[in-house]
Amino acid sequence: MYDSAAGGFDAPQGRSAVPIPATAIAAEAGALHGANIVMLGALMETGVLWACPGNPYLRS
Repeated sequence: MYDSAAGGFDAPQGRSAVPIPATAIAAEAGALHGANIVMLGALMETGVLWACPGNPYLRS
């Protein structure tokens, strides 16, 4: 995932890149510097963060 405001992104072969309009969403909410929170929310929505090794909340 990448912020689509940064322009295009060439993903490595065999991988895909997902544009997220994080800057636009944060600006719409009135918090331009909140783009990182938007990206964190996108990561949480995918479940990627929950699958990290060492996550104390990881369910067996």
